[in-house]
Amino acid sequence: MIECKELNQSFETKEELFKALKANKDIIFSIKKKIQTGYDVLDPSESKQVISNSQAIIKKALTDVNKDLFKDDDYYYIVVNSTNVLDSHGDLHVKGIWNKSAKERTGKNFLVDTHQLTIKSTIAYPDDVEIFVCELPFKAIGYNYKGDCEVLVYKVRKDKIIGEDIAKAMREGKPIQASVKMQYVKLDLALNSDDEEDKNEKKSFDNYKDQIANISDFKDEPLYFFVIKEAKNVHESSLVPFGSNHATRVLQNKHIESLDSTQKETDKAVESQLDTLEAKDKLSIYSFN
Repeated sequence: MIECKELNQSFETKEELFKALKANKDIIFSIKKKIQTGYDVLDPSESKQVISNSQAIIKKALTDVNKDLFKDDDYYYIVVNSTNVLDSHGDLHVKGIWNKSAKERTGKNFLVDTHQLTIKSTIAYPDDVEIFVCELPFKAIGYNYKGDCEVLVYKVRKDKIIGEDIAKAMREGKPIQASVKMQYVKLDLALNSDDEEDKNEKKSFDNYKDQIANISDFKDEPLYFFVIKEAKNVHESSLVPFGSNHATRVLQNKHIESLDSTQKETDKAVESQLDTLEAKDKLSIYSFN
């Protein structure tokens, strides 16, 4: 039997599954397009994705443009979402998803505590939050996935963090995480189907399957997934105790280093430090969605 989380049903064959998904696609899309957060307050284990808290150094030298983006040590760089990771809800955020929203929302969104948009729960006000998108190697955010991903970053001045408790936790590199409040705008259904009637969905599957950086995390190759091409970052992103995208971080540029050793030596250094590197010694990275 094949379980379908979206329909809360089981199917004997993938052909039956695909038929039901297409028949209910509009309903599924309307649900997915509702404003959502990655973090499930009542059951963190059911959050959309899982984030680890490992610290890491950069596998390879960042490009000059990215080093420039992270050059100011007076700021926290909070990576609130990343692309090319298939989450537990079957959603694959792809490159370009945040381009429009980042331009529209910079200086307008709050950084808050656990998606509670109140004065008391505010960590940083919109005037102090710059939002941008950039590309980083997965190694730069602590993961062994191959290649690069796009990340949505909140740049917040350290002295503008409200609340001594959270400010202290961030200074000390505590395993705080993050979650983005979002609304999907453009998405496609991708099916691994051989049926001629599913050729558009099959095309999406073939076009994006190889972009799933964490494909090895799955016991079996996914039969279907949802390609998220554009999303809005609505009102805020949050610091949370357990995040929703397992390939995200907060970067402090003070210790970002361009590694000049050979690729082999660099890989070895990364592997040996992934679980032991302290934030204050190298690249300070807190896990966030």
